[in-house]
Amino acid sequence: MKTRLTETLIKNTQWKGKEVRLVDASLAGFYVAINKHTKTFKVKADLWVGTPGQKKKIRSVNQTFASVEQISLRDARTQAATYLSQIKAGTDPFKKTETYKYSIKKMVDLFILSRQEKCRRPATYDGYRQISVRYLKSVHNEPAADYELHKAYELHKKLTRDHGAVTADKTLKLLSSSYRYIRPRTPAGTIDHNPFEGFEYNNPKPKNGRTMTLEELPDWHEGLQMIKNPIRRGFHLTMLYSGLRRATASQLEHDWLDEHRSCMNIPGSAMKNGEDLSVPVSDQLIQIFKNASSCSKRMYPRSPWLFPTVGKDGQVTPIVVPREKALDQRTGHTLRRTFRTIAALAGVSDRNGDLLLGHKIAGIRGRYIDEPQLFEQLLHDQKVISHSIDKHMLRG
Repeated sequence: MKTRLTETLIKNTQWKGKEVRLVDASLAGFYVAINKHTKTFKVKADLWVGTPGQKKKIRSVNQTFASVEQISLRDARTQAATYLSQIKAGTDPFKKTETYKYSIKKMVDLFILSRQEKCRRPATYDGYRQISVRYLKSVHNEPAADYELHKAYELHKKLTRDHGAVTADKTLKLLSSSYRYIRPRTPAGTIDHNPFEGFEYNNPKPKNGRTMTLEELPDWHEGLQMIKNPIRRGFHLTMLYSGLRRATASQLEHDWLDEHRSCMNIPGSAMKNGEDLSVPVSDQLIQIFKNASSCSKRMYPRSPWLFPTVGKDGQVTPIVVPREKALDQRTGHTLRRTFRTIAALAGVSDRNGDLLLGHKIAGIRGRYIDEPQLFEQLLHDQKVISHSIDKHMLRG
């Protein structure tokens, strides 16, 4: 039964063993619910959605929006009129917007998972995980929505001081990428900002890498003989004679060598660009691979790799680039640079020198080059480079 609502009527009406409803006569859908311990203002109406003539009932809204102690009857009637108007227009004013709370760690983990689902190289997303564990641990539990620019600068400054400019930039760029990934994938109000927009990174100039001269090769070879482990010796020789990347060389497997065609068939999973590569191999490289394979099968019978080792967990894994004192740290990327330099000194063309490194030829020229048809030329150049290395390293 509808009645003329007043403050006095609401105050004097008491609970009668069941809920008492005082329905407002002046505003349809607005009423006061009186229970044993509460007196509340409520609205009741049906929510219809759709075009005229084709509307569909979504639900019946029966919602408390305030108690009589919180606001006056006049204010309650005004609010109720607004709510009822919205319901009539097909909008539910009481629909809860789903929001999510993300910590920095959860946000970064979701970004890393997305890279894995995009089939990025394992080295890429494993590298992200290491950055997160090593350098973001101090902010893992902070809410991503509350992280501000000044905090980012403080973290960047600390990382630069403790771990260097490159590490600091990589860490903050991982955070920035995580924000860019997560923002459009969450409801409005979850994460509405990226504190790294306009962020000023260190952007250190790359240092020129170390390259051995031809005169250093005999001394390097002498140091190599001091390394007792034949697998490690073979790995360094492979790096020098092939120019392969460290990560690729460490994952070479017995079955990839095709001695008949003088090539090493490397699948895309072991390549930085994710594409298969057939590397021409000289007689020297074939002998290096055969020696390494023989040692590997004897020392690690079940290992598929040419250059296996035992990790900290006791499991057999591909070799990690060792920093050899006997070689005066002239290992890893230094040998790749040395290979490319020797190729240039031996008269190998820039195009073939780049292709032997596994680089793509830039621009339109690269798109029109059919690399498989250049294999014989590349094999010839690979032999020229190996001969030059032998000539200078083994002289005397």
